[in-house]
Order: sequence, then structure tokens, then C-alpha cells
Amino acid sequence: PEITAAGRGVTLAPPTRLRMVETHVGKVNGRCNGLRGESLPAEFTSSFSTQDGAWGAVTRPSEPLVSTSTKRGSVAIDSAGNAIAVWSASDVDTKKSRVYASRYTVASASWTAPIDLAAPDESKDGYGPSIAMDFDGNAMVVWRQLNSFSAESQTLIASREFNAASGAWGPLEFVTRVPGSIDPHLAISIRDVALVTWQSREVDGTPSIWVSRKITGQSNEHW
Repeated sequence: PEITAAGRGVTLAPPTRLRMVETHVGKVNGRCNGLRGESLPAEFTSSFSTQDGAWGAVTRPSEPLVSTSTKRGSVAIDSAGNAIAVWSASDVDTKKSRVYASRYTVASASWTAPIDLAAPDESKDGYGPSIAMDFDGNAMVVWRQLNSFSAESQTLIASREFNAASGAWGPLEFVTRVPGSIDPHLAISIRDVALVTWQSREVDGTPSIWVSRKITGQSNEHW
């Protein structure tokens, strides 16, 4: 194993991935000296156990919204274990559908209250969100948004970015305003390049797949 020391801390990095459900013991004996040459009065021992790899308790990002039908969720997680979940929910009375997001942080061990990603534009319906996140927790969400409440031909692809440093969502943007765009899927590379694919139709009605690219986190960068 690789051992490094900094100040009063010592870090031990195993050469291979540890197996699940094992107890590991680390020992430091008197042959280790302090910065002034002082030795340990006695052997120091510390141990830990690896987890079992089983699913944890079932939780949900938010309480069910009143009079809504929730569907198609998507979730992404960063290197520290922070996550963002997105989903669409339809009001059973008005039939309007919105796209919501909730963030989980390791520090709080809880989910934030859901926000409406399409707000304040209450006239548009949103469906089928897809989310991707980079190593540092910056995220992007894309979804299918309707300009009317009936015709599929009026659907566009909308997007919003989340900045992990500020904890804020950026403005609503459109990946494409070509009518009839549906079923978006998103990916982000380690170099913060976002790619989104979606289905649309040619003039003769033939289905086709489209793709667009964007550098995330750039205010002057557009789809």
C-alpha cells in the first residue's frame, strides 16, 4: 500500500480495490517517529470494515405533489456522492406536465425541495427529462417541452444547467426549436462537453436522429 503523511494525518491507499464485507486492521509501531524524533509510547491500531454492496433503505426526493401523476425519473451522481434527481409530474386535473429537480448532498444526507425547471413559463408542458453530471457535480438537464397542449409537432428540446459551486440553476435554453423533436438523451464528458441526441421527423415524415454539442458552464456558449 501507498502511505503518505501530512501534518497530523496519515493516509494509506491500498494497491487494489478492497473486497466487500471485510475487516481491515492498520497498525503503527514504535519504529515511526514524529517531527521532533519522538516515538510512539505504544503500538497504535485502527480498523474499519467495508460495506456489503447491498441497496440501502428506499427514500424519495420529495413528498408526492398534490394531485399529480409522477413518471420517468432520471438521476446522476458526482465523484463525492452528491446527486440530482429529475422527473416529470402531470396534474391529474389540468393535465399539464412539469419537470422537477431535487438535489441530494452528502453533507446534509437529505434531498432539497423540488423546483420546477421550466418556471416561470407556466404555459408550457415538459416531459421525459434526462440528466448528466460531471466529476465536480455540475449538471445539465434536457427534456421535451410542448408549445401547445395537444400536438406533438409543437414539441421542442429544452435544457438547464446546474452550477455546483454556486448551487444555482442557469437560465432556460433551447437545444432546438425544430417542431416535432422528442425523446432527448444526454451525456457529459470529463472535459465538460455535453452531447444530446433526440428524435425528429423529416419533411416527408421519416423519423431521424439528431445531435447537438455544447461546452458546459460557458455563458457565451450555445447549442
